[in-house]
Amino acid sequence: MVKLLIYQAKKTEKVGYTYFWKASFRYKDLSFHVLVADSLRANTDYRLEMSYYQKAGAD
Repeated sequence: MVKLLIYQAKKTEKVGYTYFWKASFRYKDLSFHVLVADSLRANTDYRLEMSYYQKAGAD
C-alpha cells in the first residue's frame, strides 16, 4: 500500500489531501500510480509525503 499526502507548503497537514494506492490480489509489478483528483497549481509550493507499507515477513 502507498499513501500520498499533499498539502500547501505554508499550511498544515490537516488541510491537505490524502491518496492511497493498494495492490490488487497477486499484483507482481514493482511500479504503481497514485491518481490525484484535485488540481495542483503551478505557482504554489506543495509538500508531498509518501509512505509505503509491505507485509511483514517471517523474520
